[in-house]
Amino acid sequence: ATRDIGTGVETDRVKLPACRSDRLNYYKIHDRYYTSYDADMLMREINQAIAEEEPSFFCKFDGELYEQARDDIIENLLPEAARNLAQRGKHI
Repeated sequence: ATRDIGTGVETDRVKLPACRSDRLNYYKIHDRYYTSYDADMLMREINQAIAEEEPSFFCKFDGELYEQARDDIIENLLPEAARNLAQRGKHI
């Protein structure tokens, strides 16, 4: 038996090969997959997204890296990004 992609339920319908490539990884395609944490670089990326009026900012960290960076992101980067976004709103 195999697992259905959408539901995870075992089925005998289709057997798929194991996925061994990440060349189509959404985050990597969009240069938003980080293998190290650099707060200044990430803040530049967020500010660029704000300047380009992107409707959202997304990223993914390798392995346990997010656990290491989370507090700094929540306590420092997100409030700074919110201030930058609010400041930009005053100039539009």
